[in-house]
Amino acid sequence: FGIPILSFPDIDHNEQQNNANALEEDGCGKKLEYSISPEKLLEHIHEITNEGKLVEKSRELQELSNELSGPSAITRMLESNYKE
Repeated sequence: FGIPILSFPDIDHNEQQNNANALEEDGCGKKLEYSISPEKLLEHIHEITNEGKLVEKSRELQELSNELSGPSAITRMLESNYKE
């Protein structure tokens, strides 16, 4: 959607940790902990809502998804692979 993500993965869920790490490594999100202070959370919100690298990268990924027809392509793939 072209919007940076603040991710709060559960510590006991490796898949959530992996997804949050991937978002951060790809430059389109931040991985945070539930224990974050309100002040720090507000800083991160300002960071992702202002024009910056996270916003830019998220928009680039949105454009790529649109060019590749991402949702439609995934739907077609699933439908063709799982027809009864």
